[in-house]
Amino acid sequence: MSSAVAILNGKWKLLPKVIRHCLNADFYTWMEDFFAKHKDSFGPIEEKEYRLCYTPIHNDFVKQFEGQVEAYIKEQKSTVDQFYELCRTANKMGDSNTATFVDVLMKCLDFQTFVDLAKDSAKQQYFYGIMKSYGKMIDAYFPAASGS
Repeated sequence: MSSAVAILNGKWKLLPKVIRHCLNADFYTWMEDFFAKHKDSFGPIEEKEYRLCYTPIHNDFVKQFEGQVEAYIKEQKSTVDQFYELCRTANKMGDSNTATFVDVLMKCLDFQTFVDLAKDSAKQQYFYGIMKSYGKMIDAYFPAASGS
């Protein structure tokens, strides 16, 4: 077990809890519902230019996404600043698994990635598949925090 895993399992269980929260079915359902609600606002996959109406939809997605994560962190009696510090610490300690997860998750907040996902349900399913397979790895990587 790497030193990053030992510290995160022993002292800072918030990180794997937040990761698991973002991997649960309710979170996926929220994302799927959001994209379904706004699917008519997005042009065809082949359309390369971005419409102005995408920006407020993206902003709403980011606000709701961050709101859900922040609410969960507060339920854990922690703060967003503490969560970000854990992410930075894991990254500094060479914890590439956690860093990769955070990068992949945050990528969906990127405007271009968001539009690609919103336009293409196959890309959405691919993204969800990556996240679900990552969930299996998290259970093996943070065994002490499983189910907590």
